[in-house]
Amino acid sequence: MAKKLLLNKSAKEWVKDILAVVVGNFLIAVASVYLVLPMRIVTSGVAGVAVILHHFWEVNETLMIVLMDVGLFLVGAVFLGKRFAISTILSTIVYPSWVALLSMFPYGLDVDPILASFYAGILIGAGTGIVFRTGGSTGGVDIPALLINKFTHIQLSTCSMIVGSIIVLCGVVAYGVEAAMIGMISIFVESIVIDKMLVLGGEETKMVYIISSKWEEISTAIQYEIHRGVTLMKAEGGHSHVDRPVVLCAIRQRQYVALSRVVRKIDPVAFVVVSNAMEVTGEGFTFTKNEE
Repeated sequence: MAKKLLLNKSAKEWVKDILAVVVGNFLIAVASVYLVLPMRIVTSGVAGVAVILHHFWEVNETLMIVLMDVGLFLVGAVFLGKRFAISTILSTIVYPSWVALLSMFPYGLDVDPILASFYAGILIGAGTGIVFRTGGSTGGVDIPALLINKFTHIQLSTCSMIVGSIIVLCGVVAYGVEAAMIGMISIFVESIVIDKMLVLGGEETKMVYIISSKWEEISTAIQYEIHRGVTLMKAEGGHSHVDRPVVLCAIRQRQYVALSRVVRKIDPVAFVVVSNAMEVTGEGFTFTKNEE
C-alpha cells in the first residue's frame, strides 16, 4: 500500500516532500545540537537519550545519535515492515547528517535552561510536524512505541507516553528531578506545536449542530443568508421519541456570530451545540465548484 502511494506521487510532489523532510530534520537537528545537547535537556527523542547516556558513558553524543537513529531504524524495518521503512528511511539519513554537520560549527548559547527547553520544544515540534505533513516519520524513539503497540496492542498514544516516561525517569536518575522537570517543558511544547503544524494553513472553523422544530426555515436561512451548506441528520428525541432532523453546518469562525443571530431570530429556543473543528476541507472551504 505504501509503495503504491509513493508510486502515485508526481515528480513535483516528490521534490516538495523531500525538501520538507530535509527542512524539518534541519530544525530538529538545530534544537538538538545548539539546545538539547549543550544545555543537557532531558527531553524525548534520540538527542534526549544521548544526553542521558552521556552521563553514564562519556561517548561522543553525535556518534550516539547516529548509532541510535540507524540502529532503531533497522530494528523497525525488521519488525514493522516495508511500509515503515519507506516512510522513515529519508529522515534516518538526513537527521544524523544534519547533526554531524552542525556539530562542526559549535555555538555556545548562554540562556536560561527553561527558556532553552521551551525553544527546543518549538523547533522539534515544528520540524516533526513538517515531516508528518509529508506522510513520513522521524523514526527515533517513535520506533519503541510502535513496537510496543504492535506486540501488546496497547493504544499508540499510551505506548508513546510509556516510552517518554521511561526517558524522563532515566533523566531523573542521571541529572535529578529539576532537570527532568525542565525537560518536560520541551516535551509539552513539542506536542502542542506538532498539532498546530498539522493543521497549518487551514482556517479555524466551527461545527454547529442545531435542533429545532423550525429546522427547515433555519436550514434555508443558513444557505441563503450565511452562504453555507448544511447537512440534515436523522435524530430521535430521547424523552419524546419524536423524529426531528439535526441541522449540521461547518462555518468559518468569523461567521459564527451571524449564524447565531439568524438561528435565534427564527427560533429563540433552538438547541445549539458548537464545537471547534481541527480542519475542514472540500467545496466551500478549500475549493469551489468552478475549481473542480
